[in-house]
Amino acid sequence: MRFRAKEAKDYSQRPYYKASFFAKPGDVGELFGYSNFDDGQSLNADFAIVDIETSGLSPNSSHILEIAILRVTQSGRVLNEFQTLIMPPDGAVGRPDIHQIHERDLKGAPSFAEVAGNILSSMSRCIVVAHNAKFEEIFLASEFNRAQINVPKLPAIDTMWLAQMELDTYNYKLPTVLNHYGHTIEDAHTALGDVKSIAKFLPTILEDVPEQLFPIPIPEMPLLPITSRLKARK
Repeated sequence: MRFRAKEAKDYSQRPYYKASFFAKPGDVGELFGYSNFDDGQSLNADFAIVDIETSGLSPNSSHILEIAILRVTQSGRVLNEFQTLIMPPDGAVGRPDIHQIHERDLKGAPSFAEVAGNILSSMSRCIVVAHNAKFEEIFLASEFNRAQINVPKLPAIDTMWLAQMELDTYNYKLPTVLNHYGHTIEDAHTALGDVKSIAKFLPTILEDVPEQLFPIPIPEMPLLPITSRLKARK
């Protein structure tokens, strides 16, 4: 996967968020192996842009309530879209004022284990992309572990880290990055709205930064049943 910088630029001294709850370039975590500019292998694959909404901030006490995955080519062409609400085992939704998901919305929604096959299929043979990808990583790893599903580590790009490397903005939240590229966020704090927002600027930012190198290859994903029992937001 080769994206050439438009001009010579020194990224070595660029600051980035280094707290434990943010992705580090070149790091291999519970589920993702993150891209960097300096070491690893080039990969040529589609992107699986992922976003989740959760009942809280800790995967130890909270669960995924909604997931969306947008599969796109490196040029940004949409290949496939997957989204569903998810019924957590405890039925708790946390903060509806943030994600606008209420307990009544989850009636009839599948469990995470029921849609695990759909999730794995949507990410198969792809490079995972997320904004603040560590959040998606720790929750997905936790949910797969609870479901007793062994998932290999996946190459991933954190667009929040890319934005810190390339942009000089007052913060690197998704709406700020979108605004920098001349876009606005639609359906904020919905999983599908966020993945579509990332897709708007992903090809552009990848053209501006050095080639992405990965610490791990693209793995073979386990084959699990695919369900049609999904539930989208109304």
